[in-house]
Amino acid sequence: MTRTLPFFDRLLDYGRSLQRLGQTAKAGQHFAHLLRFPNLPAEIAEEVHFRLAEMHLSAERYKKARRHMSIALTYQPEYAAYHYLMAAAIEDDEQCDPRRALKHLHQAAELDPDNADYQLDYGLAALRLGKRQTGLRALRQVVKLAPDDPEMLESVCEGLRQANKEDEAKTLLRAALFRNPHDGRFRVAWERFQFQLLRAQQQDERRPAPTIADAHAILPFVRPVPAPAQGDRSLRHDAPATTPGPHWPRSPRKARSKKAR
Repeated sequence: MTRTLPFFDRLLDYGRSLQRLGQTAKAGQHFAHLLRFPNLPAEIAEEVHFRLAEMHLSAERYKKARRHMSIALTYQPEYAAYHYLMAAAIEDDEQCDPRRALKHLHQAAELDPDNADYQLDYGLAALRLGKRQTGLRALRQVVKLAPDDPEMLESVCEGLRQANKEDEAKTLLRAALFRNPHDGRFRVAWERFQFQLLRAQQQDERRPAPTIADAHAILPFVRPVPAPAQGDRSLRHDAPATTPGPHWPRSPRKARSKKAR
């Protein structure tokens, strides 16, 4: 005997099927129609807003995605996945302040500390915003959670390289190679890391050094005075007065020999 699903559960399940089959347009229309019911249960409304946020985020409609995630967070403010998705909707939008995304990534990492993905994205975002110690702490937590995940390890080492921790990254990669001698993915990660080091070194060598001619320094005690225009010059009919000499004796200069020139 089959169990008869309630009315709203059947509607929600139909929308899930549409989304699972890739019919996002129909699924979005169906979920939007479902939200119009005044007596929609809270747990169903929460999931509908979450699924709509997912679809808008995939379509790069970040503002709509954030609106639905904000509503979903009112139902479950302590749910790490909701904070993580909100951070993605903020971080992928160039018009948003990335510091807002960092707050939600921090919430996700705090609420689910054993999730390596949350820790990795939180650490990399913190490094991008100049929070060095916070970022390094999160990246080292990723190594503890997923020491033998080659993709995770490669991302961690790239973050360490950008934080000028090349030696620590090399140590992690060598240890992973030792633990997984027959897994070629770690060898590829090591070679990519070496390539990134070489590329960064070459870029530093190609960068021209600043010269004296490029520096336009002005002494702080000198007031810059613009030069007079050519048309403003006037001829003087009187002889200019000689300027008075200094009030202190000049120190004798040593004669420079021709060899020293």
